Amino acid sequence: NYEVYYQGALLAASALALSRGIKRLIVSSTFTYSQLHPWGSHPLLDELWSTETTEIIHDGAEARRVDKIERIVGRHPLALKHLRVCLENQESPRNCGHCKKCARTMMALGLIGALGNTNMFPRISRQELARGLRNDDRHFLDELSDFARELNNTEGVEFLQSVIKSQSRRKAARSLLESTPILDAVIPTVDQLRRRVRAAVRP
Repeated sequence: NYEVYYQGALLAASALALSRGIKRLIVSSTFTYSQLHPWGSHPLLDELWSTETTEIIHDGAEARRVDKIERIVGRHPLALKHLRVCLENQESPRNCGHCKKCARTMMALGLIGALGNTNMFPRISRQELARGLRNDDRHFLDELSDFARELNNTEGVEFLQSVIKSQSRRKAARSLLESTPILDAVIPTVDQLRRRVRAAVRP
């Protein structure tokens, strides 16, 4: 798994392969210092890939993702106008709006009231947004919920808490299915069918 095991190593390897032209690589943090856990990129690990000619720096772990987004909105309107976070839509400069990274960013921008300041994301329903968020890491859902509380955004808190509860229920149900041998064989087929249905109903 790229994210869990070797994303930091792969980024460092890319820089080292181009070490004659790249003297410093800055690896953007995934989690804050208070959220650290085993992961493919880590502030104590990434810098160990440095050599005599190339410096590897893990940067930004002092701030949450929502804090970084808030800074972009407040200080860099041009960056917001062209913000690209999606890993799914490879055929367009715009974000797909459905993957977990898009959903996470759209939710944060919505809480700040800045989602309408960029046309890089498509308009999607709350149900579609909830679906994308349910696929995200629980760390980021809790972070978004805390951010909504800090902003006194009651509607945002209620929406995110409903997403978190739904995610917990689905994980519990999936765990039960995976522990039942007969049902476990059916899961891949069900997931494939679900993806096809979603793709068919998207505009």
